[in-house]
Amino acid sequence: MRYLLVGLVLVGGVGSASADPSDYTPRWERPGNSGTFVEVGAGWMRENPDGVTYRAKYLRFAPQISINRWFYVGAAFQVGQIYDSSGTLDGQLPAKCSVGGGLMCTGGNDLIDESTGTIVEPQAFLGVRNRIGIVSGAFELAPTVRWTTASTNYLNESFTTSVRTIELHARGDVWATPHFNAGVMVGADFNRVRNFEVGLQIGFHFEPYDAMNR
Repeated sequence: MRYLLVGLVLVGGVGSASADPSDYTPRWERPGNSGTFVEVGAGWMRENPDGVTYRAKYLRFAPQISINRWFYVGAAFQVGQIYDSSGTLDGQLPAKCSVGGGLMCTGGNDLIDESTGTIVEPQAFLGVRNRIGIVSGAFELAPTVRWTTASTNYLNESFTTSVRTIELHARGDVWATPHFNAGVMVGADFNRVRNFEVGLQIGFHFEPYDAMNR
């Protein structure tokens, strides 16, 4: 009987040690390898969709999800306000005529377009990244649809173009806190370096360092 009591005490002690809360982390509390974050930014862009070079200032909103330490996916909506343009509108303008000493008309590719308007870009993207200390860098591949709507100064008409392309982005960020970073992004179309943009963005991260330290 004495040996039986000793055995029960030993079994109870082992069971208590294995159930010690300090050695157990519930599955729902264990850190994961993914995170959700949102970025907002602003910058400058130059686009040449139709023979005219448009310059615009833009705002950008981009929610994203990290797949693991290295990869993330996201979507972005970017809208820019055209403030300057130069070039020729690929012959789409009608003739501009004036009367004085006879009827004189010019048109087509001889017209210089000075336009204002908007540039709208929805896009999805896949990014690869790494972090060293408080600095991180990334490269993104972004299928993009770009709509440009511009009106000429001397003609009461507007012209809309639609372009499907793939943008390439490179970026660098500094982490001020585990949940907040700021940085620079540059981008260009994969087949047209004339379409170029550069901007600043800030990010708000729900997971510390966006799980890049695991």
